[in-house]
Amino acid sequence: MNLMTSPAKFKVVLIGDASVGKTTFIHQNVGGSFTSGYHQTKRYEKRVVSFDIIDQPAVDFDVWDIPGGHGRASTRAKYLKDADAAIIMFDLSKRSTLENVVNWHRELMDATGKPIPFVVYGSKKDITGAAREVSPESITWPTEMQPVEFIKGSSRTGWHDLRSPFLALARQLYKDSKLDFVAHDIDHELYEQYRKEMIVCGSAPLPEECDSDL
Repeated sequence: MNLMTSPAKFKVVLIGDASVGKTTFIHQNVGGSFTSGYHQTKRYEKRVVSFDIIDQPAVDFDVWDIPGGHGRASTRAKYLKDADAAIIMFDLSKRSTLENVVNWHRELMDATGKPIPFVVYGSKKDITGAAREVSPESITWPTEMQPVEFIKGSSRTGWHDLRSPFLALARQLYKDSKLDFVAHDIDHELYEQYRKEMIVCGSAPLPEECDSDL
């Protein structure tokens, strides 16, 4: 990957179990709007997330939202094989989604044939009490995944949570631990609208996701 182009471009795959919040996460990052209820991702969707970097050209992440159903691994491999980096997402309120992170990592490595930069993102950190099945402090990662950069966040609580995984990936891709994005003012009124819509979405029942029509 040529880092001298302006902007630099990287393919990032967003993977994880169904209903962990992948589509919501990426829509928030590109400023998308939301409808009440769970949007079932059945197709492979690409969205561009761009950031300005301090003292460097901007970076464009071509983010592929990969359906989370566990069928058709061979189909997913076609989209994973040329990835530059990955975000592996799980839901802090569902332990089973954490347990599957290692399986997603293995599938990613099998498809790419080599290690690539990745972060593990624990979504829905705003959920507390008995509803949170996973204590971040108790998580241990298998040796085959080490080192793991683990980030907690929520699509409801702030832009920093949404951008942190991309900043972590950029630092890995550029091999620069001090790299930082340019801070931009956000439309707080629009963000508050998104936040309220996310609260409505979070109370809606989640249907099962399938890959039958891929």
